[in-house]
Amino acid sequence: MKVLVLVHPGSVFVSGSAEVADWKLAEVIGGIFEDIEAADGLIVIDGAFSERVPSGLTRAIAAKLESAAASSMLAARVWGCDSGEAPYPGWEGRGGGFGLQHADQEAAALAAAGKLLDAQEVIVSGAWATRDGSSGCASSVLTALQAELPSGVTLRLSGNCLFEEYIEEFSVFDELPEGEGADHGGLC
Repeated sequence: MKVLVLVHPGSVFVSGSAEVADWKLAEVIGGIFEDIEAADGLIVIDGAFSERVPSGLTRAIAAKLESAAASSMLAARVWGCDSGEAPYPGWEGRGGGFGLQHADQEAAALAAAGKLLDAQEVIVSGAWATRDGSSGCASSVLTALQAELPSGVTLRLSGNCLFEEYIEEFSVFDELPEGEGADHGGLC
């Protein structure tokens, strides 16, 4: 069983569009759709900006949650916001047997770990990560799961994460005249 853990999908769109060139962000988003399609099970960890996930991704997430549940695979949509925001009005969580609301994304991952013990592969995607795993919400979920899952479970970051390195490599500000730009601020 392959399970995708999608971290803070709203930040992919909101923070990503403020920080990363449009073409690179479109590539990341397309990859996330591919990750969802390829997974048997799905855990979505929502947070700030999750209410801003476009309808196409919202439908893809809902369809995968339904098909995973119908196949007795893991299907959960939980809240784990590192900024402390409560779920937005109308948020529809889906329990996976490990609670709906958690203090942050790491707490949600730790709560989910017991449900991932039978997985062959767990792939973490979403916003944000670093290639070395040292920073970002998706990276912190990977680290939390590494501490809990047995060595027989393959655990990795998706190549379709929104990587912090993209801010420098594919900056939205690259096309601005010299001297113009803005502070990058917080990422998640």
